[in-house]
Parts: sequence; structure tokens; C-alpha cells
Amino acid sequence: RPYHVTLQMIQDHIDSVASGSTTYVPVWQILHWPAHGNVALGQAADLADFTDVNSNGIYEPMLGEYPAIYGTDCVFSITHYRNNGDNEKALEFHSYLYAQTCDTSETFDHVLMRKIKVFARGSAVDFLFFGGRFDGDLGNYADDYFGTNVDLGLAYNYNGDLLDEMNSGRPGFGDSLPAQGILVLKGMKQADDGVDNAIGILPGESVNGYGYNDGITDNEYTGLSSHVVFTGSAPAGQSDPTNLAELSYMLDGRFQFGDNIYYGGTGFAGAPGTTTILTKYMFPGDSDPLHFGTAGVDPGFSWSEFEPVGNGSTANPTGDRRGGYSFGKTAFGSGEFVELDYAYLINRLQVPATTIMDPVNALFDKATAVRDAFRSNEGPCGINFDPVPEDLGLDEKGQEADPYTVYPNPTNGLVYINGIPESGATIEVFDISGKLLQTHTNFLPGQNIDLTEVQGNIFIFRITDGSKSLQKRVGKH
Repeated sequence: RPYHVTLQMIQDHIDSVASGSTTYVPVWQILHWPAHGNVALGQAADLADFTDVNSNGIYEPMLGEYPAIYGTDCVFSITHYRNNGDNEKALEFHSYLYAQTCDTSETFDHVLMRKIKVFARGSAVDFLFFGGRFDGDLGNYADDYFGTNVDLGLAYNYNGDLLDEMNSGRPGFGDSLPAQGILVLKGMKQADDGVDNAIGILPGESVNGYGYNDGITDNEYTGLSSHVVFTGSAPAGQSDPTNLAELSYMLDGRFQFGDNIYYGGTGFAGAPGTTTILTKYMFPGDSDPLHFGTAGVDPGFSWSEFEPVGNGSTANPTGDRRGGYSFGKTAFGSGEFVELDYAYLINRLQVPATTIMDPVNALFDKATAVRDAFRSNEGPCGINFDPVPEDLGLDEKGQEADPYTVYPNPTNGLVYINGIPESGATIEVFDISGKLLQTHTNFLPGQNIDLTEVQGNIFIFRITDGSKSLQKRVGKH
């Protein structure tokens, strides 16, 4: 079953435990958070992460401990897969579906973030494909198109004309057109090679992965590995994958029966306008200037559904579209896990579009802002992409050590910060829901922040010093 936990629930829980109430009972999600499994039933002893106040490894909510969630509003679930009941090929999936919302940021409106952790609970995994089936159905599903933004790692769909009509009694979006997509943020871990891999098309490089050319060695993760469109593209007799082999083809960036994708036309060999250039991404438009999807080969023209392409082909008719996006594949050992991050985005124009690409370009802007925030680990209103409200700190990521010490922590009211430079810093104070409470500009060494009259028991301090920005969790008695 799902466990729906919000930051407000955690704040209320912490406040109630701190009050010393003898009648307080936590909400079900916090009280029964699946921190530990039943080892007698073959479950792992440690399951869902939590904030361990006394560091004894045991989840004790009545002592003020609470779930480690992501974002401001999070749904957590655990599911399992066994190969025909074979415990030696057992996988466990931890899913965090969460929102990053607050009063002062619109970037994450209409965005759902997702983190998946895949554990090998049996033997080692020789290879794991991961991806999904994308069935867009924007309003009137019969007039849609699909596309790929290779640079962003975004599979998306949009309306194929300037009016989204009603279909079978279901309302469309009219002339205020939307576009939606699935944005791959952090995929499979690349094998360590002792270098900070570049953004590019050579072996070990990527244009849409995570951690490339960021000054850190061996923290590279793949991005969107492939995006194939089944309907409106595959020839007669081929469409949606229906069995394990066909799903494997989809996750490997091929059509239903294993046929390769070729650049142009409908992507199928021999179709009008289709070249002999292999590609991993369908309908990339002009989003792949380095030709990452075609292994460095320049096809010589832009490829999308709505415009004529090379060799005299014509634009595809609009229609119902389905496709598959992939993170690629990896191997990992028994007891290890793979962690993957992606996001679902939708953006709707508030005025009539003048071209069908208007909502698409607006979606690209939104996806760029979400990707940049994720890469810099700076979410809205002081809430980053680490488990919330616990801050992992930059030093645990192999980056620069944390120069700041906040004390006393917890505090009775006054808070001091060691490590502030003589030139000063900016301190922003947020509550646990992400609401901005205080801003202190030109904060100097020796000054303090007064929380005496501020309601709440947990606060997030964002300390900005030049180009450096860190977050600290501060408790109050």
C-alpha cells in the first residue's frame, strides 16, 4: 500500500512529540512507516529510510523519529518482482513520487518528481533494463504528435494542430494547448574510469546525462537512453509490445519485433524519407546538434512529425500516439541497488498558440528549469532533492566540505553560524513546508538569527556566500 507523507505531517508529529503529550498518536503513515521488514518472512531488516534521532538503527516514532521523504508532498510504496517465483531473481522497488511546491516558485507547478530504488534481494542482476511506456492522450488523443528533446533527455507529446477538439464526449483543451513530457534526470551509474567525463558523443560521454563535465570524478550517470514511438510510425502489424521479448526491444530503443530505428520518415527501414542512419531517438527536431543519437553522423536535416523531411516524404498524419522511453541497462550485485530519478511535466498555454510548437517550447523552458534545479540540488524555497528535512551536506557527495557550523542546534531561540566570511553572506530561513520566514542580507560573523518568536520546531537555513550555497537543518526546543 502507499504511504502518503507531507512535510506538514512531519512538522505536526515533531511538535506533538516535543509537547510531551501522553495521548498523542501519530498518523498511520508515520506510525507504520515501513522502516523494517519481517526477516522471518524473508524480508530485508532495513527497508524505508527514516531520520534516526538516537542513531540506534531502530525506527521509534514516539521518540520523534519520522520518515525520510522527498519534496513537500510524497507518496512512497514498495513493490516486488520475482522471476516465476524464483527468490534468487528477486527485485524490490522503492518508489518515491513527490511534489516540490511552495509559495514563491512556479517552476515546479504541474511537475511530479519520481525516485526509484531497485534492490537486488536475491542473486546478482546480470542486466536490468529500466524505462516506461508513454501513452500521452492529451485531451483529444486522436490528434497528437510525439517528439524527443535529446539535449534535455525529454520524451514529450503535443497537439498536432492548433485546436484540441472534443472526442467521444471527452473535452479537449481547445486553443489553449498543452504539451507534456517525461524528463530523465539521473539514470544508470557509469563505470568508474578515474576522470570527469565530458559532455559529448565519444565513449564514456553523454549530452543528457548527470554529472558530466562538472569537475567531479566518477559521478556520471546516464540520461535518456532511447525513445521509440510505436503508433503512427511502426508498419502494419507492429505497434505496442505485448510480451517480455518485445518489451526488451522497446527498452533497447527498437520496434516491437526488434527492428532498428533509422533517422527520418517514420523511422522504419524502407519507409518514405527514412535514411540508413541508425538512431536512438525518434523525432528529435533540432535538439541534437552534436548528433549524439546518430553516433556522430550528421543526417543533414531536422526530423519531426509535423514537417516534411528529406527525400520528398510528407508530414505524418496526427493520431493516437504511444511510445517507450528508456534509461538503458546496468548490472549490480546482490544486496546492491540502482537509484533512478525522473519527472513528469505538463505545461499549458494561457493564450491561443500561433504554431503547434508554442506549447512545446514552453515545455522545454520548464524542463530546463527543473533539470538545472535538480543538477544544482537547489529546489524551491530551500527544499533540495536530498531526503527532507534531513540535509545530507555537500561533503557527503564528494564536493567541498561544509564550512559552516550552526549552534546551538537545537536552539532555544538565538542561532549563531561559524564560518561566515568577513565579506558577509545571505541567510534565508524557511519552515519545514518551504515557506520563507526570514531573509538576512549582509549577515556578518558574530551576528545571530532570532527564532524566539517564530512558530515551529524545524527550520531550513540556506546560507549563500558568493557562488556557494548550502542548507542546514536547525531544530528549536
